[in-house]
This record gives sequence, C-alpha cells and structure tokens, in this order.
Amino acid sequence: MRYSARQYAQALVAVLRSVSPENTSQLIRRFVHLVRRRGQAQLFPGILTAVSDLWEEHHQRIVRATISSSEAEERIRNTFSIDRSELRTTIRPWIIGGVTIRHRDTLFDASVRVQLDRLRSALKGKD
Repeated sequence: MRYSARQYAQALVAVLRSVSPENTSQLIRRFVHLVRRRGQAQLFPGILTAVSDLWEEHHQRIVRATISSSEAEERIRNTFSIDRSELRTTIRPWIIGGVTIRHRDTLFDASVRVQLDRLRSALKGKD
C-alpha cells in the first residue's frame, strides 16, 4: 500500500508526541529508513512540509481555510475573530463559493461544490 506524504507526516507526528525527547532521533532514523525501504523517498519534501504544518497546528491556534476568492479571507477573520497570523488561506476556484476550514483534525466544509455534490447524490437516490 502506498501512503501519501500527509499520511506519513500524521503517523510520524502521532508517534513523536508519545515518545520521550531522548528517543526522538532514533525514531526519526527508523522512519526515514522505512520510507526509503518502501521506495517513497521522493515524498520527503512533502512529508517535511506536512510535519511542519501539523506541528504548527498542534502547538498554536492555526486555522487553514480554502476559499474561492481573496475577498473571503477578511470575512473569515472577522467572523471567527482570527488574527492574520493565525489564518492560512488557499484560493481554490473549484470550490465555486463558500469555504472549507480546517483546525487541527476538524474539517468544516461549507463549499458550494460539496453542497452541489450532496444534492446530486440525493437526486440520484430518488430515481
């Protein structure tokens, strides 16, 4: 089974939280060896980025939002009282409108794309 960079990062962060600091180096060496043995060394840059993001989210109040346009960012910050330094946004026009917000392990998806997909599924079910 192939894992994504984010899945590797989630596993590594979960284990790092449970080991003592003196065992961290050994754990990371084993992790690197495992990823190489599975032939997925090309994922290391993505794994490092995801580990950094996950660690930051865990230790700070970082909220990630996917928005359809730049105008939505200020509305999100005002609605949720989020400081500019606590909000990371990504513009994805394919969500059509609305927003997806991720904080730690919780995903709130209020995108038009998801609402349309749910409507399509409901209509197919009523045939």
